[in-house]
Amino acid sequence: MVLSYNQPPYDSLMRAQVDTFDSIPCEDVNTLFYYGSSERSQHHKIIRQHHKSTSHELQVPFTDAYYLMGGKMKMALDYVKDWEYDIIFRTNSSSYTQKEKLVEFAATLPKEKLYAGWEIEGNAGYNVVSGAGIFMSRDVAEILRQDIDPEFEREEDCVIAEIISRYPEIKIIDDKSRFDYPQDLVNSRSIHDAYHIRFKTGDRLQDAENMRLVHQQIINQ
Repeated sequence: MVLSYNQPPYDSLMRAQVDTFDSIPCEDVNTLFYYGSSERSQHHKIIRQHHKSTSHELQVPFTDAYYLMGGKMKMALDYVKDWEYDIIFRTNSSSYTQKEKLVEFAATLPKEKLYAGWEIEGNAGYNVVSGAGIFMSRDVAEILRQDIDPEFEREEDCVIAEIISRYPEIKIIDDKSRFDYPQDLVNSRSIHDAYHIRFKTGDRLQDAENMRLVHQQIINQ
């Protein structure tokens, strides 16, 4: 699931994702790009499909407002609740995933009570998994689908963390193997080994271009 926004400059990032990592087939991964609509009364709507229907763009009947992204996620979870899946990796527009490596890493994770990703120390009595990439099992996705208040205004990853903090049996699994581009280039890390590459230069159009450049490096390795 890819948190998206179908307006400039974020639509350029989404198109770059569709053209790059999402164009590489992987039978174990389906992709759902989801974004909002100004028409709050309309139903969920598939805007287009990509790559032999393994990838979908979903417009949900909810705002794209930054502090109400939790509501958008709730509606995306409503849409996929009857899909067959074990784990959701919820990422965003500035991320590139190498699907085969994503599947390899996901296979090491539990299929229940899973809440994992880059752990950030919180100041409200619980820690937060960075919204750049969040793993959740089906049972956790259902908790969020039921418990998210779509009108509650707060950053989405903080909304998720607050809800999960009510379930002490669900512990964060911390994983900091994400590659931040271009920052991690100075650490001699290889982009070829990362299942998750995040692009963040402060210029979203440059991030989209960097994503395409990195994709060429990966497929030409």
